[in-house]
Amino acid sequence: TISHDGATAFFTDYKGANKFGVREVNIADGTVSTLNQDLGRASGMAVTLDGATVLVAIYSEGRIRAIDTSSGQAESFAGSGVGFGDGHGLDSEPSYGTKFREPSDIALTPDGVTALVADTGNHLIRSIDMGSREVNTFAGFALHNGFPHQQSNGWQDGPASSARFNRPVAIRVSPDGSRVFVLDFQRVRVIEMTSLHRAGLVSTLAGQATRGYVDGFGTNARFEYYMRGMDLTPDGAMLIVADTENVRLRTVNTTSGEVQTLAGSGTAGLAGGAGTSASFSTYLSGVAVTHDGQTVVVGDQNNRLIRTVSLAELCACNSSACR
Repeated sequence: TISHDGATAFFTDYKGANKFGVREVNIADGTVSTLNQDLGRASGMAVTLDGATVLVAIYSEGRIRAIDTSSGQAESFAGSGVGFGDGHGLDSEPSYGTKFREPSDIALTPDGVTALVADTGNHLIRSIDMGSREVNTFAGFALHNGFPHQQSNGWQDGPASSARFNRPVAIRVSPDGSRVFVLDFQRVRVIEMTSLHRAGLVSTLAGQATRGYVDGFGTNARFEYYMRGMDLTPDGAMLIVADTENVRLRTVNTTSGEVQTLAGSGTAGLAGGAGTSASFSTYLSGVAVTHDGQTVVVGDQNNRLIRTVSLAELCACNSSACR
């Protein structure tokens, strides 16, 4: 993820011995430094508007941690362990304490008041009030069956409270706060907002139940089942998706739902070049778009690299991928 001033990119990195760290890259000169190196299995992140804090989803622990960007000090922000429970962010009562199950990503609303969490293992989108740390279920159907709560996964569009998700792994909010985009197994879903902090209808923007590799519009397009990262261009017009199993970066037009291939040959490797002449490893992970909208930064995990894709150059030679 990239700080709101556009100066710093943050990424998670495996340290060894089941420990992960958060590292930062100065975008101007490429200098890399370590912010914190004592976390559980860290996944997606979001930076507060003032740049003072990085929120990190700890996939293995069912928690959200907050890291001070000046000192690198980490503290628990929300979640008391693995499971499901709404309430105050650090409630730890065993039967109903606030919990997440495999949280994978975090996004902030444009005013910075609410953090939205892709709660992968619970098949839900959860919300955290940044002031009170109150945790609530934002979207997705939770089938209550006593304690602990049991969630119901699947695929169903409709009102946020009855819609169903299937292991949502990435989440982004449009610049105006009117839409939330969710990377949900083989689909890109959209939550229309009735206000800046309330969810309305859920619909499918692109993708379908059948996995594969097909460019096209809406539900005619196909992705592989294990997508790992997503970001929005600054104007909110296009999503960049890491279609990990297809070893490609794909674009999704946020209005028409058209899916195009941005980069990647589909064959694992390590090669630079324009568009489909480039190759990535078999594990593309995080994706971030710089604030000028010119560059995509992607974690090429099995090649152990942070790589960049020039949107400006690719759009000049392949306008269909940038519509």
